[in-house]
Amino acid sequence: MDAHELQEIEKALNLYWNMEINEAETIYLKYLNNPISGSLWAEVSVIKAGLTETKEDIKEARGRLEKAQNVARKLQLDQKPIYQKLEKEEKKKSGSASPSGHSADSEKAKALYLLGKLVFAETTMMEAIMDFKARDYVKAGLNMRSSWKQFQQALELVVGLPPNFPYYSHIASSAYCGVGTFHFMISIVPPAFKWIIEAVGFEGDRTRGMQELQLAVEAAGYRSPQANFTIILLQNFFFEDFATANALLDKMLAQFPKSVLGLYLGGCMFRKQGNIGRSDEMFTAGFKYSEQMYQLQLFVQSELGYNSFLKLEWEPASVQLSGFLRDTSSQGFKAFIGWQLGVCLAMMGKDDEAKNAMSQLIPWVRKDYDYDEFSGRRAKVFLKNGKMTPVEKQFTIASLLFEATKFEEAIKVLEEVLPVTEDDKGCLNKLKANCYHSIGKLDQAKELYLSAISTEKSLTKENIYVVPQSLVGLAEIFIKEGKKDQAKAYLKRAKGFSGYDWEQITVMKLKKAWQIVDS
Repeated sequence: MDAHELQEIEKALNLYWNMEINEAETIYLKYLNNPISGSLWAEVSVIKAGLTETKEDIKEARGRLEKAQNVARKLQLDQKPIYQKLEKEEKKKSGSASPSGHSADSEKAKALYLLGKLVFAETTMMEAIMDFKARDYVKAGLNMRSSWKQFQQALELVVGLPPNFPYYSHIASSAYCGVGTFHFMISIVPPAFKWIIEAVGFEGDRTRGMQELQLAVEAAGYRSPQANFTIILLQNFFFEDFATANALLDKMLAQFPKSVLGLYLGGCMFRKQGNIGRSDEMFTAGFKYSEQMYQLQLFVQSELGYNSFLKLEWEPASVQLSGFLRDTSSQGFKAFIGWQLGVCLAMMGKDDEAKNAMSQLIPWVRKDYDYDEFSGRRAKVFLKNGKMTPVEKQFTIASLLFEATKFEEAIKVLEEVLPVTEDDKGCLNKLKANCYHSIGKLDQAKELYLSAISTEKSLTKENIYVVPQSLVGLAEIFIKEGKKDQAKAYLKRAKGFSGYDWEQITVMKLKKAWQIVDS
């Protein structure tokens, strides 16, 4: 790999992150014998296949992965004996051409070996992700384990390398990004996917994972933007450190102003923070710059529909959501978007159209996907009743206001709702407790959580989520009050529930709380 070749690949990487996909691919194609270029070229296709889920795109992605893996594997096999032989010979000599104790030739051979090993790890992980989406869990598990072993072995060599080692920035960014992603993500695997932990063979480590991801960013190599993206995502959605996440996003978008991945992430971040206007701006810009990936543009369109949904703008939301459902080739979030559309139609008094939307989404529900299973349960309730009851409509409005962080407005809506059944009472009190919890009125929140929990025996199976989510909410309050033993008792009880709405998200919150009480 000469300097010009690396400069061209770095140029392509900047084009890629600025959503100039076609131009980036043209450059990658020139250097497919370079492992970095091969990995990035395959990645473009894997992302496209993940978005579209069409047979043609999946076949193309599999083919690219195979080519990149072949190059990476050959590089490993060719360079390993060379660098090992040279290092062995150098040990017998007293002098060296390098401060590290090895000659330039042995260092370059070792560097190429590491790049081959790391790219093989990356592409094997991409293959595992595709296997996972195809629900070939056995193959996914085997590939994840293989990827982890490659990253782990590479890192053992990387930690002792000096910064002036050949291709160090690229080697370090890949190694630290790989192991860091594994360490963090394995730590938050939901119960339905515990097999991932078994396949990889170890428990996660969030603290170590974040440190490794930061080292990947600081390395300033080809995987640094990906590591930075991951850190921003985790700071916002897991740690809820919005100030840090926003500052990092600003820096990322200053470097890559047309990055649809960054703009998409920003839209989701600001929505979670309750800044729907800023979220709209991000998604609108993302829609503008995503012309080279139509399916991605459709997902951005659906997010704009989601924002309209949260603003209770039923008509605009229905147009955006139905447009996505009409044109998408992907199953991703299809059931949830179908449910959103059904709610919009019901809120506009179009019950027959709402029934069609709710009926249509049932076959789209995928097992073990929170958004899908929630949508399926709610659609079945709607179809059973043939409409949304007045209580359900007000509860849905309050839920959307809560998600938009309009907690005071949500409380006002809930206070006007008269529960008809104990089931209604449990759902309403749990949501109201969430609102009071969010505005810091912890005593009111505790009282309402306890009231919601007391309705356990009266709850329908669709609404049993009220109990574990209330238990986790109580635990979080007791953690804030420094009462870890009481918090632990509620978390233990929450662990006993399964098969409820938003289980994976609740379990993630439970694990986060458990880490605090155990510290």
